[in-house]
Order: sequence, then C-alpha cells, then structure tokens
Amino acid sequence: MIRKWVVDRQNLQEMPATKRARRYKKPSVEEVEDAIYNRVVKKREENRAVTVK
Repeated sequence: MIRKWVVDRQNLQEMPATKRARRYKKPSVEEVEDAIYNRVVKKREENRAVTVK
C-alpha cells in the first residue's frame, strides 16, 4: 500500500482533501506488507532516510 501512495503522490497532492480516501485492495501477502511497514518505522525511529528505491 505504501508503494501505491508513492506512485500516486502527484495525484494525491493535486486531489481535493475531501477526495483523498484512495482505497486499494488488500495486499495479497499481508505479512510482507507488515514487515515493510515495521522496517520503515524502525529506520525512521533511528533517524535514517527511507527511500523506495
């Protein structure tokens, strides 16, 4: 889900605030999505830069 937000960043910024509830289907492998999320949170707590690439 995070990846889709990054891809749609331009669209989301141009969209009115009332329309920003972009809903996507659930990830096919939730464990992977949870692992990615936890890794990002951990790196940010360590004041590390987190990029998509």
